[in-house]
Amino acid sequence: MSVKFIKFKCGDEIIGKVIKNDKKDVVTIENSLRIILTHEGMGTIPYLPFCKSSKHDFPATEILVMDDVDKEMEDRYNQNFSEIVIPSANASTIKLR
Repeated sequence: MSVKFIKFKCGDEIIGKVIKNDKKDVVTIENSLRIILTHEGMGTIPYLPFCKSSKHDFPATEILVMDDVDKEMEDRYNQNFSEIVIPSANASTIKLR
């Protein structure tokens, strides 16, 4: 399962893990995040925040674009759903005695 960028006909842009893609009828996406623009730049928010399930089926006919995201975006996405914190390249270190 790779992290994909998806743009829908309605204009919504999300990233998520595509877990099923039959290319004709339904694309199943897990842990989808909507891409938003803020005054600080780009951000993400849960796409369907009030749903019980983290997996959602979308009609394939409603998808305009679906492609892999770059490494930086994939890392940012994975940090949202992982309990492991990946330090940034310029993070300071603490020496233990």
